[in-house]
Amino acid sequence: MDFERHDKQVRAASMRKAFPVERDLPDHLRDLLGRLAEAETKPAPGPEPDPRH
Repeated sequence: MDFERHDKQVRAASMRKAFPVERDLPDHLRDLLGRLAEAETKPAPGPEPDPRH
């Protein structure tokens, strides 16, 4: 198992242990929260180019 995958599993287990309320959440909602967390770590896209130019 590579480090990234192992790290992700360990972090997920730690979060489940630290925040047991999340165990009651449906899988779909947990997936959406995971995607949101990943999106927060990515840089925000720049402004849209002005179509008038």
